[in-house]
Amino acid sequence: MFKYFKAGNTRDSYNDPDETYRLAKSRGMDFVTFTDHDTVAGCLKFQDRHPDYADFFVSAEIETFFPRTGHRIHVNVFDLSLPQWKVIDRKRRNIFDLVEYLRSESLLYSANHLFQSYRMRQAPEDFFTTMLELFDVFEVKNGSMAYQHNALVEDLLTAAKEKRGSLALLGGSDAHIHGDRRSQGSGGQRDRPADPGRQHAAQPSDARRAGHEGFRHAERQRRGGLRVRRAGENAS
Repeated sequence: MFKYFKAGNTRDSYNDPDETYRLAKSRGMDFVTFTDHDTVAGCLKFQDRHPDYADFFVSAEIETFFPRTGHRIHVNVFDLSLPQWKVIDRKRRNIFDLVEYLRSESLLYSANHLFQSYRMRQAPEDFFTTMLELFDVFEVKNGSMAYQHNALVEDLLTAAKEKRGSLALLGGSDAHIHGDRRSQGSGGQRDRPADPGRQHAAQPSDARRAGHEGFRHAERQRRGGLRVRRAGENAS
């Protein structure tokens, strides 16, 4: 699906967005976008500098949360308009509200680094099942995550894809800043506190338990279950 597509990250990256765009095009990509964390400022500034680049579009990486547990999930959303971004920014604090809106707008969105912040805040089978109900596209290769995490996620979701047939799997560099290093990017640099979850994957045993216990529930209420689970979360 993304053979001819390059997603970069400007605000949280070592890479200059203009150089990233040039490199992506030199490697044969048809389209390029940047996925800044919780902002589209970098994309908009890049568009301002290059209004004639019809092969570039606005995207973002959204941090959203399960309302009952506070468990955070990172979601890439592609090809946004500015009005859509403003709604997304309001709704991102609740993953169920966010996904409901993304579906209503027929936007392409993906779940990133599935187990990065998984700390058993939900029952393993519930977490894995809910993610399969909410998402059709998953990141299975992530440049900043441990090999064990990537291998586990790819194995689990490849099996789910074979069973369900409707999942798309993708990869990303996730070229974040570390410590006091600043982005050379184009948009909205803000000071961000150190986030241990950004640097360390969940323990493989936790992730494996979530995956294996949850897989047998993967087909349960995939679409209709969204409403049921959302109601349960809000009631809690």
